[in-house]
Amino acid sequence: MQPWQQAHQQAAQHAHNQAAQHAQQAHQHAMRQHQESSRRFRETGRGYPVNTGYRPRTAAGRFAAGVFRVIGVLFALAVVGFIGTIAYLIITGR
Repeated sequence: MQPWQQAHQQAAQHAHNQAAQHAQQAHQHAMRQHQESSRRFRETGRGYPVNTGYRPRTAAGRFAAGVFRVIGVLFALAVVGFIGTIAYLIITGR
């Protein structure tokens, strides 16, 4: 084996090991998140955290919260529409 081939193989092996380690860490993190969210779901009926303690005090704060809620809903709809459009294009093959 040529020295450059050996160097390449070592580099590839190192990169692979690092990628495998990262994947394992990501997987463990996802598992923890999932367990946490399952526990929350059993306790509260929702898997995601909800900041129920937040109540805007001033009229401006309430208005801002309403605006952000509307923006959030519109954004969610836009994401759903975008994914739907992509799916439609893929399915129809255009």
